[in-house]
Order: sequence, then structure tokens, then C-alpha cells
Amino acid sequence: MELRYKLGFVLVVFNIYTTYLRREPDPVDVRNILREGGKYVVLSQEQPKSDRILEYFTYGSQDKNSPVIVEFNGFGGTAKRLKEVGDEDYKKLGLKGIGITIPGFGYSTLHEGHRVKNWPLDVEQVLEKENVTRFILKGQSFGSGHAMSVAHYFKDHEIFKCVGMILLVPLISPIHQDQIGVAHSARNLGRIIHFPWISDLAFFFLAGSTLQQFSPNVRKMAAEGFNVTIFLSDLERGRRHTHLGWKSNLETMISEHDWGFHPSDIRLSRVSVMYASDDNINPPEYGEWLAKQITNSFEVVASGYNHLTFQKMKHLVVEEIKEHIKLI
Repeated sequence: MELRYKLGFVLVVFNIYTTYLRREPDPVDVRNILREGGKYVVLSQEQPKSDRILEYFTYGSQDKNSPVIVEFNGFGGTAKRLKEVGDEDYKKLGLKGIGITIPGFGYSTLHEGHRVKNWPLDVEQVLEKENVTRFILKGQSFGSGHAMSVAHYFKDHEIFKCVGMILLVPLISPIHQDQIGVAHSARNLGRIIHFPWISDLAFFFLAGSTLQQFSPNVRKMAAEGFNVTIFLSDLERGRRHTHLGWKSNLETMISEHDWGFHPSDIRLSRVSVMYASDDNINPPEYGEWLAKQITNSFEVVASGYNHLTFQKMKHLVVEEIKEHIKLI
């Protein structure tokens, strides 16, 4: 191959890399959030000011006197699915849901350096806008660490009061993974995350992958009548604004060794630790350990669908929510 063709090929690859794989995402267009029935806050209090957008959805009962549950999505997902899954159930329970999308997913602005221990500061602005002072929390997988951070932050707060929390297939911090000797499989990717060309390409394809559709658990759930379309379409929505949220949040998962609290310092009236004994993403040892650390914790163990067990067995989650509503 002539030198000019080789140089041309290199320039084309470099152009694709710099204009897409490494391109900073455009500012979030809030019209996309509003078009889908969502809301947002502008996190302009940061120094230096960044005007980050944080999307969230409200659903269930819209009575201003209804008890409130604040929820956080798992890795790659958004709060829109929390609304789609919880809306009807929460209406029946007389419960208002507020689902907040973690930065870098959906239309919550990518936040390089996002940290679990700083998440409560973002959540506080949503609570202020929705005029909520007393609530329960629910976090799933990656969102469970965010829920624990919020519970710990507000434990002695003068205005906001969290009274209960539900942790679904929970994740624990790397420092505690090391303590119990069970490291998360995602930490194996830590070797490539600091190599721009390799990691950007890897996460571009990972975020856009449709391999989720071929997961044995997804196929099994679909065969049993579960609406997997909501789940899969939300994963697509999660990367619609940018695929870089996958890389940024995985970096958070791997590099933020200490979340700024120990689970034993969380003080709530009730904490439901719900984990799957056959989970191959967040090992059941995480749930077992958390239940031993947190005061007033209740274990709910199920199996059959690995990490997606409580997506399929939603009735178990609803029963726990009923118990928590009594606390508000």
C-alpha cells in the first residue's frame, strides 16, 4: 500500500476518533426531557459553575400530601424506566415517586469525576424543588450506593429526613469489597480505563451493544411474559445523549474506593436489603454483608433471574415498599 493511502487511512481513523469517540457531548437540550414528561434542575451552585442538568421524573400519586419515595437507577439506565415500572403501583399505594437519573445517563449531564459521596448535594436540589422533607429511598445496583450515601448524609439533617431505604441487588464500595474478599468483576476493566484509545473504543461498543437482548435471563423473562422492551429501550435511552457516561461512571465504580461512610453509620427505622442468591453481577455476599452492618435491616433473598431477579419478582419489592410507607 502506498504511503499516501496509509496516511489517509490514519487520518480518517483519527478524525472518527476525535470527532465522535472522544468528542465532548453537546449541552443537554432540556426540551428532550420535557418532551418525555420529565423535569430537571440546573445545578448552578457548583464552583466553578457548570450549569449541569439533572433530569428526574415524578409519578404515582400527585397528591401533595402523599408519602414520597426517592429512587435511583442502576448502571446504564435512567429514571424514565423507574416511572414506567412504578407509576401504576404507586398510584394504588397512594405513593409519590421521584426518580433521579445519575449523571452521564439519559439527559443528566455527563459529570467527569462524579462521586457517590457527593451525590446527596445533587439530590438535595431536587428535594427542594419538589418541596419534599420526609421520604424513603430505593436504589438498585449502582444506584444502591447512591441511596446509602443520601441516607447517611441526611441522617442528622435539620430539614430533610430519610426514614427508610430499600436496596435492590446492592453494590458496595471497593474498600469494602476488599474487606470481605469479593471484588466486583468490573474492576478488571480498570486496567484499560486509563488508556484513551482502547477504553473509548471499548465503551463505545459496550454502551451500544445489544448483547443484553441475548442474555439468558432476559430471554427467560420474555418467555414468561415479562415486558423486556421497557428494560432494553431504557438502556438505549441511557446512552442517547452520550456513550461516555458508561466510561465515566465505571471509573467512579472502580476508582472511588471510599464512599465517605461506613454502612454501620446509617441510622434508619427500616432498611430492606434485597439480593439474589444467584446474582452474577453483584455477588450475594454484598447483600449478606450489608445486612449485618446496617441497624434495623431486613433481608429478602430470592433467585431465578440473577441480577434481574427483582425486576421479574416485582411483587416482593412492592411488599417491602408497603412496610416502608408506614414509617413516613
